[in-house]
Amino acid sequence: MRYQNPTPLAAAIALALAGPALAADDTTETITVIGRQIQALDSSVDNGVLGSASILDTPFSVVSISEEELQAHQVSNLETLFSRDASVSVLGGAYSNWGSTMSIRGLALDYTNSFKINGLPFSNFTGEMPYEALERVDVLKGATGFMYGFAAPGGIVNYVTKKARKDSLSLAAGYRTDNIFNTQLDVSSRFGEADRFGLRANLGYEDGDTFTDGGHIRRNSAALAFDGKLTPELTWTVDLLYQDRDVDNVTSWFFTSLLDSDADLPATVDGSRNLSAKGSFEDSQTLVGMTSLAWQLADDWQLKADYSHTENNTRWVKTLNYLVNSDGDLRVRVYDQAFDTDFDTGQLMLSGQFATGWLEHNLVTGVSYQKTTGYRTDKPQKYVFWLTDPSDPSTFDNLYNPNPQRYDSQFVENNEKGYFVRQRSSFLSDTLSFGQHWQLLLGLRHIQYESVSYLAASNYSTSANTPTAALMFKPWQDTTFYGSYVEALEEGGIVGDSYANADQMLDPLKSKQYELGVKFERERWFASAALFRIEKGAAYGNSDNVYVQDGQSRFEGIELDGHLRLDDNWSLRANLMKLDSRYDNRAPGSSIQGNDVEATPDWQGALGLSYRVHAIPGLSLDAGAKYYGKRYLNAANNWRLPDYTLVDASASYQTRLWQRPLTLRATLTNLTDKRYWSTDGTGGLRIGEPRQLAVNASLAF
Repeated sequence: MRYQNPTPLAAAIALALAGPALAADDTTETITVIGRQIQALDSSVDNGVLGSASILDTPFSVVSISEEELQAHQVSNLETLFSRDASVSVLGGAYSNWGSTMSIRGLALDYTNSFKINGLPFSNFTGEMPYEALERVDVLKGATGFMYGFAAPGGIVNYVTKKARKDSLSLAAGYRTDNIFNTQLDVSSRFGEADRFGLRANLGYEDGDTFTDGGHIRRNSAALAFDGKLTPELTWTVDLLYQDRDVDNVTSWFFTSLLDSDADLPATVDGSRNLSAKGSFEDSQTLVGMTSLAWQLADDWQLKADYSHTENNTRWVKTLNYLVNSDGDLRVRVYDQAFDTDFDTGQLMLSGQFATGWLEHNLVTGVSYQKTTGYRTDKPQKYVFWLTDPSDPSTFDNLYNPNPQRYDSQFVENNEKGYFVRQRSSFLSDTLSFGQHWQLLLGLRHIQYESVSYLAASNYSTSANTPTAALMFKPWQDTTFYGSYVEALEEGGIVGDSYANADQMLDPLKSKQYELGVKFERERWFASAALFRIEKGAAYGNSDNVYVQDGQSRFEGIELDGHLRLDDNWSLRANLMKLDSRYDNRAPGSSIQGNDVEATPDWQGALGLSYRVHAIPGLSLDAGAKYYGKRYLNAANNWRLPDYTLVDASASYQTRLWQRPLTLRATLTNLTDKRYWSTDGTGGLRIGEPRQLAVNASLAF
């Protein structure tokens, strides 16, 4: 009998009503259960210009989040994506009025250089991705100067988009708190002689009310991936990604620059409370296009050319709430602006292997170019002003008794060039193999950097070398000991509007990293440990509310990670980070010498437990918890945020509908509805997100 493919609407209705039919569907075909699995250290990850290598053979701390994990936890934001990684702290909210970002090992990532798509940089000012379009997410922790060029030393997040596979089609429909509905279509095909061409398309849509008071999101996304073997030696790929994401009544941030340093922070409130001015919003459109041409010159030699272009257009009305006292009184400021960026990057790389006597070489060399142009509506057209009267406390808002004012934007968009950043670099590395057990990596990148701020009429140019060295010892095939040294540069960036020196273009900051580590992989378990020290130029907001660069910040810590398959049904994952951070080498008389770096926890830990229910084939259960350690809010260490633990749980059930594989999923985050303060890493506070439910049904054809 021939079955006609249902429409997405028909599929969604059928999924909701088909409970009895599912139980009655008699089939002898085996069902594969997808849950959180033991991560294989032989899985390949991208290491920038070093190319792809297994996690076991990488002399750095690396994790990879698979497509199965993304689906099992119904990942829709960074918080959920990294809910099982102790080294990561998310510094923004999915619906907040500042783009969501994160820190690794206590060091904040930047929107432009720290995030990659398929190994190439792109502008990521909104923070959140169309996760339904991703095949996996790789995270390289620590400084990556040689591998990727300019980037914050916390690490790199590489989003790998879905690639074409044999003919397949899947439809999905879901719901998330408070009243958000979403759908997804994923179709893939291979064609031509020997399937040498592939095409995959992914469409996503969501619309509804967020968990915050008055919040609403509307999002469209589309992804297209093409790969083709033009000749036996020549491979061409094209990837396109588009997202239109509009959030109304975005949640606000809270700042302490008006709060007495000896005053207590007010207690936090329910995570659904929204203190933003009515009428606040963030609308953003992101388009990423990239192409790659790889030429296999010989069995051991390859020449590869890559190009990527990103356009990001953002329009916002944001609310900045300034705490006045411990009773939660607030002065309210509105930030009304448009912001666009164009981002281009190109790279040409030659890689190959050869031997000189008993010494084996893996050589990589190339050049790269990167250009970023930002367009902003400049002052006085950029509207930043107080909604409340500073001299009249009766106009203040209050954290516990909110009475948000309404702001209807009269903004006239008139964007002009705001800043320009250009990087040119050349790189060379050689990985030398001494027999079967030893490898030595030596690499050097030369960077020429130029930046111009048209807003502050300032410019800066420099050149620098960023070396990398690593030694690996493999006493057995499933064990690697390593030591590595990395130098890196990161952009100083543009000072934000909450500081007195807003729009100033800051100089690049240099960092150094030392790391020792070990990785083990066995049949039922794997474990890794890394001991690290990172020294970087420091930047912070001082007592005069001026954002300055002075001295260095030092981060010393240890990471432990372990996965254990207890039996065929039970698996356990646990990881821990112990971190000590300090401001050091300050100018004479500095008030923060020896202080903890703001937003860095002393401890963080994560735990996950998965169970495949033997009595009910197809059912998997998963539970986890993440502990967030105490951390100081600002560089002066005036306030220390309390620690807290977030618990999550999920379930998935695989069965069949219309003789087709069907997967049902449910996820609860912040299971105990914990109230907590979170931080943006630069002195701002965010109300923690409340308990949220997500359900999803996916049907494959």
